[in-house]
Amino acid sequence: RLCAKARAHKMVFDYLDAGADDEISLRRGKDAYSELEMHYHILAGLKPPIDMRTKIFGEDVKLPFFGCPTAGNRMFHWEGETAAAKAAEHHGSLYGLSSLATTGITEIGNIHNGPKVFQLYVWKDRELVKEVISKAKEGGFN
Repeated sequence: RLCAKARAHKMVFDYLDAGADDEISLRRGKDAYSELEMHYHILAGLKPPIDMRTKIFGEDVKLPFFGCPTAGNRMFHWEGETAAAKAAEHHGSLYGLSSLATTGITEIGNIHNGPKVFQLYVWKDRELVKEVISKAKEGGFN
């Protein structure tokens, strides 16, 4: 966090570091994690390769986690969602694309051939919502 704060533009860092609206969920998440006690020696002694395959949303993945959809990835990296999708594809991870992405649904669908989810904002224009859903389905989003 401190490295990101030192390197990122203030607007970009503040966007990533903050939560929505009154930040209740952010505060609750931080509070919940502060109650956990980490014991890093749990995986000690395991020899690579470690098989971490599992299912997320019923889809087979090689990693038990994935990067959540975030709007405007090109604010943080020049390749934006393309870089994140390539990394997820390379590591066999699910990929999540935001409705407010800076890279198109079709482009991501062509980059990441594994399981993908789409974070949909339901706008007042229901025809636009239907069009976006259709495009996400065509792009292979689950």
